[in-house]
Amino acid sequence: QRNIDPDGFITPKHCYPSPDFLCNNQDCSSFKTTEDQVFTLTDNSTAYGGATIINCAWTLPEDAVLISGSTSTDCAIEVAFKTGINQSTILTVTDSDNYSCSREYLIDVALPLPKWKEVAPSNF
Repeated sequence: QRNIDPDGFITPKHCYPSPDFLCNNQDCSSFKTTEDQVFTLTDNSTAYGGATIINCAWTLPEDAVLISGSTSTDCAIEVAFKTGINQSTILTVTDSDNYSCSREYLIDVALPLPKWKEVAPSNF
């Protein structure tokens, strides 16, 4: 899994994977959602040297609710976050040569808009 060049330096066989993920098929750096809205986190990583991504491990904010999938193996999961700014969400991918890297996005979650009902004025 490693190469030894003529000077005796040991180098990796190829580049480590370049981790990335999408939030509801959108760039997570500009993703906006509201509290308790279910959305999908999907692996969008790149593997090199003929390797493939074989494992995804997610680190979610403490009070995030996992709706479906496994945070330790699945490359696509459904989650709901509570209200908060800069909620750290990390994906660690491992390729078929056992090289791994991580990517973090800070996701902002706003309160949902209030529910309201228009009422006609009453006659006095």
